Amino acid sequence: NETNRIILRERLESWSMRPILATNGAEALEILNKIKTNGQSLDLILLDILMPEMDGFTLAEKIVKQPEFATIPIILFTSAGKRGDGARCRELGIAAYLTKPIKQKDLYHALTVVIGRSKTQKESKELITLHSLKERQYQLHILLAEDNFINQKVVISMLQKVGHKVTVANNGKEAVEKWETALSEKPYDVILMDVQMPEMDGLAATQKIRTLEQEKGVHTIIVGLSAHAMKEDQERCLNAGMDAYLTKPVKSEKLFTVLDELFSSKREKEEEKVTSKSQENETAFDSAVFLERMGGDWDLINEMVEWFEGNIEQMLEDIQTAIANQDAAALNMSAHSLKGVLGEFAAQKGHGLAYELEMMGKKENLQGASDKFGTLKNEVEKIKNELLDFVKQQQT
Repeated sequence: NETNRIILRERLESWSMRPILATNGAEALEILNKIKTNGQSLDLILLDILMPEMDGFTLAEKIVKQPEFATIPIILFTSAGKRGDGARCRELGIAAYLTKPIKQKDLYHALTVVIGRSKTQKESKELITLHSLKERQYQLHILLAEDNFINQKVVISMLQKVGHKVTVANNGKEAVEKWETALSEKPYDVILMDVQMPEMDGLAATQKIRTLEQEKGVHTIIVGLSAHAMKEDQERCLNAGMDAYLTKPVKSEKLFTVLDELFSSKREKEEEKVTSKSQENETAFDSAVFLERMGGDWDLINEMVEWFEGNIEQMLEDIQTAIANQDAAALNMSAHSLKGVLGEFAAQKGHGLAYELEMMGKKENLQGASDKFGTLKNEVEKIKNELLDFVKQQQT
């Protein structure tokens, strides 16, 4: 995506880095071969996951198979985390997995951690994510339902070390009561639910909570904990309404992997709920967020707005053509590209409309796509006008 390349190039150069740009996976491999032939070196590789023909995971797999590049840290960018991405990153030895759009300070933090870690020459299998970078700022409110004192202490220690707040329930009945009480104050983000407990076991407690949730219109992530690793036990947990399942004794790496993936999935579901319910007096893009995202760099802002004005019509035309041809794959890709652009420009309503079209393409259901595109086109026109006014106001 050209917009993302421009932003990344400017940010990296402002930090005295020397980026080499590639527009797709094949071009990236050509560049790497030239670097290998010329005896040059690289310190870092940044890859987008969703690319045509060769996605980021496939490209990363090809890169790590080459001995010359196998030890170079790789950072993957994604528009929305998907369950299983974390495990695949670990299999390939990916250093970091970051969700777009990325704030400048978060990108800088990720780069310093990844590069700093590679300079120590110490192997580390820890996958850096925005979640792990912000562990002490991004605190989860966790209810641990566990009757065993030793297990309580071990899990509490794991969670508190990375800044999470933990409340303990000694049985399922107590877990339901504490969950319900917390709803009116500070709801729990996650419940770690032991399956075998006195008074009320974890399965019954989960079912009780899910029933109460239907009345209250909420949903709390519940992760089952069981001493049994049998497939039947996992199925019982999921059938009871749990979101995930871990075997005991709980290992910190597996616990945090599950939490990362569940919260990536939650962000993706929240993105699906983005609608066009903006008030008439709301702006089409958030100038404050956009300004922060560009690091207050007006040369970059002017370049970005100029790019938007020159390229946005073609992007809209690609979507319109895909709808006219009933080409679901093309709609998925073209709407995804526009969604990424609008996300960088902090245009929430337009971003949501583009995402809805992207999902239509992904699900191969284009019913209503033409009407949705008409709304999107009008919204993009508003965004363009507001961007131009925003730039003009700063020049006067």
